[in-house]
Amino acid sequence: MNRILVIGETPHMGTMYSTIIKELCFRLNQNGVTIACMGFNYTGWPFDNDIINYTLYPWIGPPNNPQNINHVLKDFKPDTLLLLGPPFLFSWLGKKKNSKYRIILSTSFKSLPLNTFMKEIYAIADTIVVHSRFEETSLNEIFEDMDIVYVPPGINTEDLKATGTIPRDNRFKIGCVVKDTPLIDIPSLLKAFGIVAKSKENIIFGVFSDISQLNQWKINDMLDVYDIKDRCIIMKPQPEINFGFPSMGDVYASIDLLVLPHQDLTINIPLLEAAYCNIPVIIPHGGPNEEYAPGTAIFLGKSDTFFAPPLNTIYNVFDAEEIADKIIFMYLDKKHKKQLNKKTMEQYDWNIVSKEWMKLLGSEVSN
Repeated sequence: MNRILVIGETPHMGTMYSTIIKELCFRLNQNGVTIACMGFNYTGWPFDNDIINYTLYPWIGPPNNPQNINHVLKDFKPDTLLLLGPPFLFSWLGKKKNSKYRIILSTSFKSLPLNTFMKEIYAIADTIVVHSRFEETSLNEIFEDMDIVYVPPGINTEDLKATGTIPRDNRFKIGCVVKDTPLIDIPSLLKAFGIVAKSKENIIFGVFSDISQLNQWKINDMLDVYDIKDRCIIMKPQPEINFGFPSMGDVYASIDLLVLPHQDLTINIPLLEAAYCNIPVIIPHGGPNEEYAPGTAIFLGKSDTFFAPPLNTIYNVFDAEEIADKIIFMYLDKKHKKQLNKKTMEQYDWNIVSKEWMKLLGSEVSN
């Protein structure tokens, strides 16, 4: 059987890729696949063996140069390298192409057309795994001879069951659940919250994210500027629970509307989770968003863009007034609450998705 080394973010981080690694590795290990993980931002400190009961190697050195990679390869002796994470983690792997390892890559792009750096990263792989038909179509047009495989993104439906223990009041709650903070336009989001707060006293706001990621923004200053410090709750995840809630289902049960002003050509797991939990969403137009919005959604219009060095990556800046207008529209339109289409959402259940991964990796799924 294959020995699979998963390389990417540590399962502890709570980001999109970290969550994918945590869920996938748990199921691979549960089905008897020999796996190990080399986790960026994991330094070797103890971890919970009940959750991560496979070998977890630290990542020593900067993201573009893990200094212990040769030791990890020699110690674990993998047949397959499964790369799951943002593209900057894999630039050093180019020399492994056409080596004795099968290289499977799953990353995503923020914008089209692809820049030279992204093309070089994708060229590392023997197989590219994409999580949307949009990505599949786009990459097939760019890499005519590349093996590109579609695997649906996964959500943990067990974790999305609400316990019913979270008290509610009559206020309308707007939330933003963030798994990759750098991809969310936090300034425009909080500015929109400030605009809404001035006209609607019955609305409160919540941002659910890893505080260490949010620290790149001066959150407290923005809350003061927009006069929403008493109306906006900033919450972070805890080691054993979710943002201080017993389950992610309780997180979504605590809000009435999800707002996600994220980079529009990337995978966004909270969108799928919200759809599963019957929460209407405000999301950007474009990319896989329409594909991942099987029910009620309101789309943001065209955003302004700027180029960030050193790779000239395109980032989107959204119109805060448009976000505010659409929040108020959804607040006033009480009938926008949709009914869950379980058949539509079933394909995203990790119990189903993991079987697709197992087939791709050449392993059998136990009953």
